[in-house]
Amino acid sequence: MDAFFSVTFLSAEYTITNVRIDSVGIDENNCPVIFEYKRSSNENVI
Repeated sequence: MDAFFSVTFLSAEYTITNVRIDSVGIDENNCPVIFEYKRSSNENVI
């Protein structure tokens, strides 16, 4: 995450009230960044 997005990794499979976040990190402005991983690709997925 740091090499590509300048985001420091915090946790994987983080759960908040019945919602699971694939990965969460924090950027250089101390703002949270959420990563959701997908198995398929289309115009809406990077």
